[in-house]
Amino acid sequence: MLCGYLLHHQAITLTRHRRWGYPFLYETYLYHTDRLDHRHNFSPYFYLIYLTYPNPGGASPDLSVWRQLLRSPFTSLIPQLALSLGTGLILGRRSIDLPFAWFVQTFTFVLFNRVCTSQYFIWYTLFMPLLVPRINLSWKKWVMCGAVWIGTQALWLAEAYKLEFLGDNVFFGLWVRGLVYVAGHAWVLGTIMSGYTPSLRM
Repeated sequence: MLCGYLLHHQAITLTRHRRWGYPFLYETYLYHTDRLDHRHNFSPYFYLIYLTYPNPGGASPDLSVWRQLLRSPFTSLIPQLALSLGTGLILGRRSIDLPFAWFVQTFTFVLFNRVCTSQYFIWYTLFMPLLVPRINLSWKKWVMCGAVWIGTQALWLAEAYKLEFLGDNVFFGLWVRGLVYVAGHAWVLGTIMSGYTPSLRM
């Protein structure tokens, strides 16, 4: 099955590359390696990108090596890939636990992505119906997880409203709320992971 997928993927990529050339490769795959999204989003990286984003129409300011490193899309890729790959290798050893491993991988991928908007949450919440029977948490913990998950987003969205609709300069406050979002969602993930009951079947 995997070989069939890879062959199909390669065939589509090669035919499209033959037709449109390098622009196809860049827009489909390579764009994400150097994307700098300076618009506000849940990601903790957006503020630094916003502060160092090139001036439109003008020369970009000379940045120190440290600021270039922090601004680089590859810097945000390090924790994201380490957590996503690491959790997959650790939690995905048994096929019965794959939905849980996929959930954790996707959650960490979204949480530490350099661009994160609300629709990304669908990527990992779709695994919840498969996992709820295997997560042993009290109803109070479930309520706390839901409250933190929704509350941190609401906190961020309230500040984003001031920026987007009222035009207030609240970028720093929005970034701080983004950090609260990361901490809150990391706590929710940790709580769910601590309540997961691995299957006894091999």
